[in-house]
Amino acid sequence: GSVRCGQEAALSALFLVTLLASLVVTSYGDNVDSIIFKETFQEGLDRWSVSSNPKFTGTWEVREPTIEPIPIKGDKGLVVSNAAQHHAIATAFRTVVDNTADDLFVQYEVRLTEGLECGGAYIKLLRKESMPANLKDFSNDTPYSIMFGPDKCGTTNKVHLIINHLDHISKKWEEKHLTDAPRIKDDRQTHLYGFRLTPDDDYEIYIDGEKVKEGSMNNDFLPPFTPPK
Repeated sequence: GSVRCGQEAALSALFLVTLLASLVVTSYGDNVDSIIFKETFQEGLDRWSVSSNPKFTGTWEVREPTIEPIPIKGDKGLVVSNAAQHHAIATAFRTVVDNTADDLFVQYEVRLTEGLECGGAYIKLLRKESMPANLKDFSNDTPYSIMFGPDKCGTTNKVHLIINHLDHISKKWEEKHLTDAPRIKDDRQTHLYGFRLTPDDDYEIYIDGEKVKEGSMNNDFLPPFTPPK
């Protein structure tokens, strides 16, 4: 059940206008001293690097919301400025994340200020051994450990939880996708998305602080972590 992640978080967005208000990563989930990374964007983007990959042509802004409702006057967020374009931005953690003995908990706020027709607002935790030396070189092909977040396009409407797992027999990495994933909140309000992974191979998904799905990684992912005998 352990997922060893590198020292970066990457955010990517496709075909939407979104406001990202905060991002928190912790190795325990209940103790403030265990917080590995916290971002509220009130100080701008000084510790973030925008991808220079040609695929990501969209621009980012940090500013106050301009569309009602405005919950906290003066509060800023990370804003995707261009519809129908790819966006990506990355930053470094202060330490490698290893949940071998502790829970891993990640949560972030998303507001689809213009609604959502086709796109997603994902966060990726990257693998240490394959992180780009320069964060601006982050691309869609950069290997990751975990991908999480809302996605909607056509018949797809789900909160993804995808875990990259190293098969110890084939020595190849394989994406494991959560089955029967919860639906996203596609209104124009702010929503808090979060997930927890435990050393016992259990997982939980939260939306707005409410647990909307839980189970065992051994039962609820495809392809399965442990192939049937």
